[in-house]
Amino acid sequence: MKSSLSSFDISAAIKSPNSFATNKISFKYIDAEKTGVVFSLSARLGSAVERNLFKRRARQFIFKQLNNKTAVFIRPKKQLKTIKNPIKHFKLFQEFLIKKQK
Repeated sequence: MKSSLSSFDISAAIKSPNSFATNKISFKYIDAEKTGVVFSLSARLGSAVERNLFKRRARQFIFKQLNNKTAVFIRPKKQLKTIKNPIKHFKLFQEFLIKKQK
């Protein structure tokens, strides 16, 4: 898989002190050799269809919109059906990263 992260990057992203959170999604991130996404989505957050849709949207945004090499750990705080527009949360995360780089 082209978007696979090493186990070291996955572990580091999960334990990272670098974080950002909206009211419905929390993000942790590290600088990595390549861009990647790690998810924590339990069945209580929604059906398999909802979880897969969320992961597809997140991957698409991270790989197409973030132009830096960042490993991102994404964990929704609320059930996925209550997150009407996850792209809005991803854009807030992107803006945070841009401000952080300056």
